[in-house]
Amino acid sequence: MNKKKITSGIFIGILLLVSISSSIWYIDKYNVKPRIIDVYGDSYYEMGLMYGSQVKNIVSGIGEVANYLEKGLPLLNGSTLEEIAQGYLAYTPNWAIQMMWGIANSTGVDFYDIVILNAFADLAQLLMLMVYMGCSQFAMINNTYHGLGPIFGRTLDYPAHNIFDNWQIIVRYDPPNGNSMIGVTIAGWVGFLSGMNNKGVSMGISQISSEEVEYGCPMGIIITDGLMNYNNTRDIQQYLTNGSISSIYHAGAWCYFITDKTGDACIVEITSYNNHTNWHSDVSTDHLVITNHFVSSEMIPHSFVPGPQESTLYRKQVLEEYLLIKDNFDLKDAVETVRSHYDITINGDPGQGYENCICNDGSSGTMHAFIAVVAHNYSLICLTNPYRAPFYLVSFTEVIGPVA
Repeated sequence: MNKKKITSGIFIGILLLVSISSSIWYIDKYNVKPRIIDVYGDSYYEMGLMYGSQVKNIVSGIGEVANYLEKGLPLLNGSTLEEIAQGYLAYTPNWAIQMMWGIANSTGVDFYDIVILNAFADLAQLLMLMVYMGCSQFAMINNTYHGLGPIFGRTLDYPAHNIFDNWQIIVRYDPPNGNSMIGVTIAGWVGFLSGMNNKGVSMGISQISSEEVEYGCPMGIIITDGLMNYNNTRDIQQYLTNGSISSIYHAGAWCYFITDKTGDACIVEITSYNNHTNWHSDVSTDHLVITNHFVSSEMIPHSFVPGPQESTLYRKQVLEEYLLIKDNFDLKDAVETVRSHYDITINGDPGQGYENCICNDGSSGTMHAFIAVVAHNYSLICLTNPYRAPFYLVSFTEVIGPVA
């Protein structure tokens, strides 16, 4: 594929593709009660039908813009949207394809438009226009107390946040085969941005930058596939890195973070061609910080605002020294840790472009925060800026909140 021929027109169109929705289920931007849907069935197609029936009003505008893209914008080497979608479908698990068919038939949206939506993040990387599109941070704390066990925390920051604000949902899956799951996602996605399963495993993702991207399985589907089929960190790591358990071909450049209820945790930085795993074992004082401002030397650091390497190291130092190292870490501290990422009173990175800021200016760009208490099968979720908005406790059977 000759990437030099790719233009920004299709990318702008895809932004429209996911922003045309007249369904807004909240008024107060900073008091968002999560929209939670339960999805189950005797087949994945039936699950797709159930899913689609609950998000129809949100995704119904996709077809109109997809038709505009097809007729009016230059695409990848002259490919049609259907041909682009086929590039991802060739690597997508059958269960996900069946669910997307169910969503398409239930919503009345063209199947290939649903596929393009599910591959949006990876396609944006393929278009090489993602430099200012994403900033994520997540961490795992092992020195918890009161029997909580390991805590997984993750935020999703997105400077183009107005596109997806009203599309965020929480999905609880009970599939015909495999583990039950809770995850935060985009309406119409069958995959998760952050999630956990009922076996005590949680998984999230951060973006990294690399030119080693091409067609493959969309990253959200990879997260759900891993949580559905595997019960511990080690098995998911092997799955991600084409190990002995399974083989998955990656479409983009992503940094996966996995932990389970034993405290076994790892980072897997992976592109379509290479992967690097960094293991972290359960030690009483162990803590783990990852941002897409700081990744291993094997990958290219991705930064929300371009800056020198010293800038990325400073962010990591601030998170480690001021936010995460604390004795007797409890659930309240986990919430405060996530919120501290957006506390503009903390001394920030002068090279980043915002004064007194860790990641952004604390007022825009944040889509959600996800905290999983993996040993006890519940999560705390906030669907907007966590520094200003409440969290809700979401288990496999209950929704309680706001709780923090």
